[in-house]
Amino acid sequence: MDCYKFNLELQKMLTAASDAAAPEFTQHMNTCPKCHNAYAQVELLLAAISYEKKASPNFFLQGKVMDRILAEARATIHIRPIRWETAITSLVAGLALGIIIGTASYVSLSSQSENNLTSAISLMQDTESTTLEEYIFTTENDK
Repeated sequence: MDCYKFNLELQKMLTAASDAAAPEFTQHMNTCPKCHNAYAQVELLLAAISYEKKASPNFFLQGKVMDRILAEARATIHIRPIRWETAITSLVAGLALGIIIGTASYVSLSSQSENNLTSAISLMQDTESTTLEEYIFTTENDK
């Protein structure tokens, strides 16, 4: 077995999480110092990962982290007090803008509805067989 095949086999062992190695793998590892060092480093890495998985975090860790975050936030956020004149001016400007927009849209909709009503009446007059006078006045005395 050469070093390239050794590395491939080592990766297969890591992904399969298996300790079973082929005899050629062990023989090459014993004869090649470079591959032996690579295998030793992988074993150290796996041992460290296993240890970290078993270790539990400090009980007060979350509180300490949150305290640190809040302290940094307080140090960076500068809240300026609002001036009453600015607030009242903004409120009046917003109300005026709302009234202007509402009035403009109402005028626009009412003129559109008058045009639509006029066109609907003329369409009815064109399609109906009776004249407008006959439609409105029902008796001879009304005419």
